[in-house]
Amino acid sequence: MTYRIFRVGQFIFYHTVSHGKIYAARITARVENHAIIEWFEGNIYAKSQRPKERTKRVPIHRCAAAMAAQGEGYPGEQVRCHGTLNMRCQDSQRPDVQFGKILWPIRFCDEALDSHGYANLSLQGQLEGAFHAILEILTGRREHLLMQRFEMCVLGEGLASQNRIVRWYGLYKISILDGDESLFGPLLLDLTQRLERIPPSGRIYGPRGSTGDLVSGPGKLLFRLVILREYLGRQPCDDDEIYRLVDRTVDWKAFAKISKAGTSSRVSKDVPMDDDSGAFLG
Repeated sequence: MTYRIFRVGQFIFYHTVSHGKIYAARITARVENHAIIEWFEGNIYAKSQRPKERTKRVPIHRCAAAMAAQGEGYPGEQVRCHGTLNMRCQDSQRPDVQFGKILWPIRFCDEALDSHGYANLSLQGQLEGAFHAILEILTGRREHLLMQRFEMCVLGEGLASQNRIVRWYGLYKISILDGDESLFGPLLLDLTQRLERIPPSGRIYGPRGSTGDLVSGPGKLLFRLVILREYLGRQPCDDDEIYRLVDRTVDWKAFAKISKAGTSSRVSKDVPMDDDSGAFLG
């Protein structure tokens, strides 16, 4: 029997006790004909299933068999329940396999910052570093193509409506983790307070867009773009190109059809996108 699928550093599901439930563990080393596995710190053990040691010595052939079974299809279903991930096997050939529970990662949770004390120092540093640039964009002191879209699609020639802002914001499909999104909540509050101290005459969008409109629309979206930049491993000098790529995924013609008369006539898919306005957020 060969063990080509054996990989140090890979996770497997294995029994903590004989004939018990199987829990997540990481292969940390291979010693002759055995593998050393370390139980995942997020496992939630039943009282009778708790391992005696943090690591376990497992024969190579059993470790390989567990990895092979894992690749054949289990777990078949994942069920999130009360902050945990409960895995159930749907394989009729292995009806005796029962999975333990693991903690739902805090980074996936809503309001992770306030409810769970979630922190991501690298990402928080990027968000805080972009704060001043975002403030300048919302006041019109710094140009950004996003504000051209907001002005044409939402503000138009009259006052913005909350419904229109929500529709416009939803056009941008930027997938970020809920926990990461919670990190800029305090920055939105600070942004609101800073904008309220600036008289409308000092803001290009002041007469038509209220502070709430600017923060809940483009302000929130700009912070999401910073997180996307961090996910992509790029630098602030790439912000302009990242936004252009995101903007090209939006169906502006569809938005124009559902917009109110007067404003919709100004919504164009062909807003100039070759303006090197230096839309850096950091």
